[in-house]
Amino acid sequence: MSNDTPSLLGPATEQDMTRWQLKGAKVLVELLTHAFHEKLPSLDWRLGTGSSLYGTVQQPTFDSKEKRSAFDRWTSYLDAVRWPEHAGPGGRARLRAKIDDYHGVHITIAADLYDGE
Repeated sequence: MSNDTPSLLGPATEQDMTRWQLKGAKVLVELLTHAFHEKLPSLDWRLGTGSSLYGTVQQPTFDSKEKRSAFDRWTSYLDAVRWPEHAGPGGRARLRAKIDDYHGVHITIAADLYDGE
């Protein structure tokens, strides 16, 4: 049984969740190191409790074209599976891509693009 799978004996414990976060943090350090060397744009990263990372294109100085480019570069670099683009209210386009298992961690990359940016 994988260390990330809650036991059939009960729900995940605090120790389980901390162990999963440590795994995510280790992968995040690896990703940031590669991003630095590959000159990938920075993302706003969030670490989840279930071996998960969530990277968002958040640069306030980027227009929609630059945000899309940052999203495209990260998803290409990670070979992430892109979800269909979702059009939201106010001219927003939501971009999402995921990797189910990157060294044991689930990764989502996201960007919200707005008309007029």
